[in-house]
Amino acid sequence: AVGATRTEQSSRYSITSTHGGRMITCKGDLWDYYNQGYWVAIMTNGDVKADGSLVMGRGSALEAAIRFPTLAKELGKVTQATGRPVVCQAVYSQVIGFPTKYSWRDKKSNLKLIARSAGELVTLVDELRISKVYMAAPGTGMGGLKWEDVEAVISVLLDDRFVVVLR
Repeated sequence: AVGATRTEQSSRYSITSTHGGRMITCKGDLWDYYNQGYWVAIMTNGDVKADGSLVMGRGSALEAAIRFPTLAKELGKVTQATGRPVVCQAVYSQVIGFPTKYSWRDKKSNLKLIARSAGELVTLVDELRISKVYMAAPGTGMGGLKWEDVEAVISVLLDDRFVVVLR
């Protein structure tokens, strides 16, 4: 029911949603959820290096690139094929790239791109029938945006299959 409180327990964190069918927020470490078998979305950009790998130099993207050495090439290949930053899944892991910047050189993440990425993420999750995706707060770390501004944009697009992990 809308307005009802729902609590979901993980091994270390308690997640409470009062949004009914809206996205959930929690505090914790994104990779703890990945280690429990959940899908995670990492924040990316649209820059591809000369070797074909996506620039993944900071934040959740760097953390993922360290964990999965082939990930930058996988995401770079999709970005080159589409010619723009795009939400895409990794082939060998349960990781989804979620663009928040057109270029790593951009000082701030782009709210319109974040909204587009959120819509693409919903489509991908529907197509793959993924039950839950944990994600860092888009654009709020290295992207320089305020969580309140980003939340206002994505909370109307993401439902309770999406959990934003705040640090």
